[in-house]
Amino acid sequence: MKFVLLLLIMFEVISCTTITYRSSGQFPVYVYDITSENVIFDIEGKREFFLWGFYPGKVEVVIDEEVERASALVNPSMVKIEEYQTFFDYVLSASSLGLYIPKRYRISGKGPRK
Repeated sequence: MKFVLLLLIMFEVISCTTITYRSSGQFPVYVYDITSENVIFDIEGKREFFLWGFYPGKVEVVIDEEVERASALVNPSMVKIEEYQTFFDYVLSASSLGLYIPKRYRISGKGPRK
């Protein structure tokens, strides 16, 4: 029993989750300010991983699609991406011994409306 518990704790410590952020090329995404008449946006999302991050494997977040869907903006600029876990997310991950790992992200920036 101690060996199984030790094995589960080891899997949680070495678990790996990967979220890739990319642009689909639908419209350009800029990391610098392109105009002064922009609307500020802040989009939050969540992805869930299971079995120490092995399922669903590699997860992609398409930045321009997320921005267009959530805020109806095009050509976002000054884009900043943060990936984080809340305290409650850490508690869920630890209590499940890594079988469930929630990851959150925040995409913020500026952009003109359609």
